[in-house]
Amino acid sequence: MALTKDRVTGLVSLVLGVIYFVATKNLPESAVADPIGPRAFPFIISAGMVIVGLILALKRDALTEKNRAVIFNLSTEKGLMLDIAYTCVAGIIFGLILEPVGYLISSFLFMTAMMFITNGRRIVYNVSVGLAFALITYGLFFGLLDVSLPRGILTF
Repeated sequence: MALTKDRVTGLVSLVLGVIYFVATKNLPESAVADPIGPRAFPFIISAGMVIVGLILALKRDALTEKNRAVIFNLSTEKGLMLDIAYTCVAGIIFGLILEPVGYLISSFLFMTAMMFITNGRRIVYNVSVGLAFALITYGLFFGLLDVSLPRGILTF
C-alpha cells in the first residue's frame, strides 16, 4: 500500500472524523422537544468526514511523482514549518479569547494575523481584509442568520 497524498488526507480525515464524533456524543441533550437537537449537524459532519476519509484511504492509485505523499525536510522547509506553527498558535489564541473579547475583535485579530502569516508585510491590505472579514461574517451570522455570537467587551 503506497503512501499517496489522498491516502494521507483520508487517514487524517478519518481520525479527525472519529474524534469529532466522540466529542459530539458529549454535547448536552436539547432542553426543548426538538427532534433534531444540537447534535444533528455535528453528527452529519463527523459521518461525512469518516466516509470521505475511508474512500480516500482505500482508494487504489498507482504511486506516481504527482500523487506521492509529501514528506517535509525540516532543514529545507523551516519557513513552512514556522508558518504552520504560527497558524496553530493563532488558532489556539483565537479560541481562548473568543468568549471574553467577543467575535468581532477576536475574528479581526485572527484573520489579520493569518493575513500576515500568509501574505507578508502588506499592513494596510492585511488589516483591511481582517476588518472586512470580521464585519461581513458578523453581519451574515448575526444579522442575516440570527446566530448569537459572543459579544465580549462590546455591548451592542
